[in-house]
Amino acid sequence: MTEKNRRAKRGCGLAIRNRPIKNLNGKNKKVLDNQIKKCYNEYIKRKKEVIIMTNTMTYAQAIDNAINGNMDEATVERLTALKEQLGKRSASKTPTKKQKENEVIMDAIEVAMSKFNEPVTVTELITTGEGLPEGLTNQKVSALLRKMIEAGRVVKTIEGKRAVFALA
Repeated sequence: MTEKNRRAKRGCGLAIRNRPIKNLNGKNKKVLDNQIKKCYNEYIKRKKEVIIMTNTMTYAQAIDNAINGNMDEATVERLTALKEQLGKRSASKTPTKKQKENEVIMDAIEVAMSKFNEPVTVTELITTGEGLPEGLTNQKVSALLRKMIEAGRVVKTIEGKRAVFALA
């Protein structure tokens, strides 16, 4: 068995560590040099992956460190990156088509309610409210009124068994 074959059987790591081979002709030496370069490049690649894996802190590890009171520089850096990432997500949210339509309907409900002198029920609002789109259901108007209550635009009061709404 030739020295070249022995080295090939040993694997990449051993081929790099062995001393240079004497008495090889040009072709065999070139093949062996290419094998050594390939092995060395794989070795460097694996080494870089290990370094990257050991130096990177996950968000979960950073949160654990913060909970345990270990606020080292890496933890602060990682939590700052997480905060920025969450800020970008919330800032990029734009209203959907349906949300925009609901805003228009809520404005129409507010205009219709302003024409009444007293608090109204959902059914009265749908049947006698002028300027409201056709096909609105009690459930839809109730859901939009609930959003308007949360925004402080409408006040809900209960009279007996009925819920009545008035502008705030």
